[in-house]
Amino acid sequence: MSAVLFTYIMLQPWSLILVFFLPLPAIVYAVLYIGYSIWMDRHGQDNVNHSAHLWGAAYGVMFALLVEPTVLGSFLQRLMHPSFG
Repeated sequence: MSAVLFTYIMLQPWSLILVFFLPLPAIVYAVLYIGYSIWMDRHGQDNVNHSAHLWGAAYGVMFALLVEPTVLGSFLQRLMHPSFG
């Protein structure tokens, strides 16, 4: 699921994602998700393999770039020109 989510974030970084009914831009969610996963991977005691979620996210990004290399340029362009509409 992380792979699909991060592929979507690369395609639409400023779209809104609802997190516990709180709308967040997808790129902000991605940063929080990565930070939380790294923190929990190192300090968590919750029996969740957070590194697997991180690798899934990385796989989604890499797969999107391998299938369509122009995704990176498009992502950077959209990142620099926010659109919330």
